[in-house]
Amino acid sequence: MTQPPSVAFVGPGVVGTTLARLLHRSGFRISALIGRRIEAAEAAARDLGGARAGTRLSELRGADWIFITTPDRTIQSVCRSLVDEDLLGGRPIVAHCSGALDAQASLAGAREIGCPIASFHPLLSFADPDHAEAHFAGTTCVIEGDAVAVEALRFAAEKLGARPLVLRPGGKRLYHAGAAIASNNLVSGTALAVELFGLAGVGAEDALLALLPLLRSTLDNLEDVGLPRALTGPIARGDYEIVEGHLKALHEAAPHRLEPYRSLSRLTLELAERKGGLSEEEARRLRELLASKEDEECC
Repeated sequence: MTQPPSVAFVGPGVVGTTLARLLHRSGFRISALIGRRIEAAEAAARDLGGARAGTRLSELRGADWIFITTPDRTIQSVCRSLVDEDLLGGRPIVAHCSGALDAQASLAGAREIGCPIASFHPLLSFADPDHAEAHFAGTTCVIEGDAVAVEALRFAAEKLGARPLVLRPGGKRLYHAGAAIASNNLVSGTALAVELFGLAGVGAEDALLALLPLLRSTLDNLEDVGLPRALTGPIARGDYEIVEGHLKALHEAAPHRLEPYRSLSRLTLELAERKGGLSEEEARRLRELLASKEDEECC
């Protein structure tokens, strides 16, 4: 029977601790957790089958896989230290968990000496190890890098009950931009909606409580019928009079929010045209209504 790989972590924060727990629970051997503070390393190593906790990189020597789960800005320097201190003699798989950086950007030093490298990014909000561990099943883990490392991490993701998703080379930043739009702009868009509710006389707390079921139903629609069919609302229906009313109300009460509304609505119009159902006249009038000030000045 093949022995499971031994896995070491540099950076026992929320992501590193969560992955170490999940891998241990799935039968992997966690050999070491290395951090700047011994207290954090010891807390992360607790109940992980005798995993070493330490502050020196040399304590992870011999691991089959090494995850660098430090902040993005330090991944490259940690990797360089592993190379310079000759700690990668067994040519382990070296991976990081940054959502924004590809493997080559930060792990080139390890690749140069023959280590397979990859990035492994669970598409999940990590705030607390207990919460993240409890909600990890079904998470998409985005992977890119060298073929050997990608296949190993694909196997790990499946063992964790996650869904592996492999990116093409050079696609990491575009992927991360998309993830940021989906997650962060959902929050900022909701904040804008709460602001407009406020101008209509609704308190912020009541506004958010009113919007949450709408947001949940929208997510349900996305899951049930996908894109672009999940799109609803006045633009999808071609109700340019309603959109014109929105613009007039914003011009009077919140002119500084006109351009965000127009920008988002132009994207919505593109999706509505993909969905179908708009007449050429409706689409034309909506495009004219949603043209930016710069477009109006130059056209």
